[in-house]
Amino acid sequence: MKKNLKKRVAVIFENELLKNFFENMFEKIEEDFRYFPDSPAEIIPELLNYNPLLIIIYYNDLNDELLTKIKSETLLAPVPILFYAFKNVDITLEDVKYTYIKLPINKEQFLIEFDKILNDKRYILIIDDSKIIHKQLLEILINNNYRVLQAYNGQEALEILEKQKPDIILTDIEMPIMNGYELCKAVKQNPSTEKIPIVILSSLTTGVDIDRRFDVGANDYLTKPVNAEELISRLDAILKENIKSTREKILVIDDSKTIRNMVIQGLEQQGFKVYYAVNGKDGLQKALECNPDLITTDYDMPIMNGWELCQELRKHEKLKEIPTIMLTSRDAARDRAKQAAAGVKAYLTKPFSVDKLLVIVERLIAESKMEREREILRNYVSDAAYQEAVKRGQKMNAKSEMRAKQIFATVMFTDIAQFTPTCEKLNPQQLVELLNEYFDAMCRVILKYSGNIDKFIGDAIMAVFAKEIELGALNAVKAGFEIIETLKEFNKNRETPINMRIGINSGNLYIGDIGSKLSRRDFTVIGDTVNVAQRLESNCPINGVLLSESTYKLVKDYVKVENKGQLSLKGKTKKIEAYSVLDVIAI
Repeated sequence: MKKNLKKRVAVIFENELLKNFFENMFEKIEEDFRYFPDSPAEIIPELLNYNPLLIIIYYNDLNDELLTKIKSETLLAPVPILFYAFKNVDITLEDVKYTYIKLPINKEQFLIEFDKILNDKRYILIIDDSKIIHKQLLEILINNNYRVLQAYNGQEALEILEKQKPDIILTDIEMPIMNGYELCKAVKQNPSTEKIPIVILSSLTTGVDIDRRFDVGANDYLTKPVNAEELISRLDAILKENIKSTREKILVIDDSKTIRNMVIQGLEQQGFKVYYAVNGKDGLQKALECNPDLITTDYDMPIMNGWELCQELRKHEKLKEIPTIMLTSRDAARDRAKQAAAGVKAYLTKPFSVDKLLVIVERLIAESKMEREREILRNYVSDAAYQEAVKRGQKMNAKSEMRAKQIFATVMFTDIAQFTPTCEKLNPQQLVELLNEYFDAMCRVILKYSGNIDKFIGDAIMAVFAKEIELGALNAVKAGFEIIETLKEFNKNRETPINMRIGINSGNLYIGDIGSKLSRRDFTVIGDTVNVAQRLESNCPINGVLLSESTYKLVKDYVKVENKGQLSLKGKTKKIEAYSVLDVIAI
């Protein structure tokens, strides 16, 4: 018989007391446990060598560095995580399975949470006074990846729930000592169990019996005899709804508990993560804490009303762009105008249906998402490409168009000189951080002088200055000269300073779509003017700016230069007159 392999579990502990706690919890669990002290500098190589299938880690504000390092490692990034902490925490991780337990916790419940995340199991408590039903349900549930807790009446079930919290409860109605309805009420009245979904499974099939399940807080009602396929389908659907919300965060602000709960329930059913507040002042504080993606607020509330709240939201940089929906019984044109002036995006008059609210919520969320995507997109394409895409988007059948036009512009190439030795000393993360810091400093100067950053080519920047002919050339030269000055500041206190070269050329070139009509394309510039600018950069003195004759003629009244004479450029049969910039005269 093949022996089961033990699963590797890495336990990262804060102190010896916590290490002893885990050793006690796992004393009868036959898995491969290894304990690691919480030390970001040393733990990663050890974890990589151990290659765990689960990581248990203490969660606090101080170990973000360790968590970031773990998730940045290819081998460790997909490993499930069990967090533990002594307070309630709000954890959100993407692309990884995780769970959280709050200490102190009893051993029974801790082992349930451990088993669920390590072995991908779900726990169900079945309550029925019939052993035959238990046997039937056990076979169905175990075959569908459930661990099963068993009770034979409501009172026995409550005793189990004191120590163990399953993912879902499946209960009969007619039982001795405590029936199913009484059990449901007790579960829903207990803060520690009120969120556990309940499914009633009963032979009582009248409409009255089925309706009563809503009164006692049950989530669903199934009738006997048991249909295995329907049972698993309904359980899976409820547990799917009960999974930690992964959609946007919405803050609901209303002093009416009835309306607040109605809105919350509707939003949670759509997968939103919902926070709530009971008045404007409370809502402002909650908004600052949770930074929601959308806010719904009542108008008439004590302490701070909806209009006052909206005004306060606009005073905070991180809150002022959050879309807000006003829910109110006021419907006068004056009130609507007042709310619009305070930044309200939508207005819903009471009474309203939740479905109508959800339509508005989904629209505003989609609009906000599109706006964020546009802003992110602007970081990946040049301004000229973005503006062209916006223009094309307003036209029908523009997708397959491949356009180009001739313009006069000044092109700048910057490149880091002798960079290979520096690269060899840095790991990939350090290299990327250095380049990004360098690009931030240099691009700031280019944008200051109205340059369009066309592309990055390795450690090189290509920028186009296409305003009025003379102004574009002068802006390019001023930007190039200031970049060299900026580099001096950038190199301060660096062990290995960076050196660079800049080439600038002016002339006619072509701007348009370069690439595949069917898939990806660039909106960029091409032509001899571009090629000469790049060749000039290659021939430029270290930490200098080299101009072509065409650029120099456009800016000669504003610069001091050194004539470098006729240069032979790669790929050019004719030599090019070039000028090294010594100073830019203040204008």
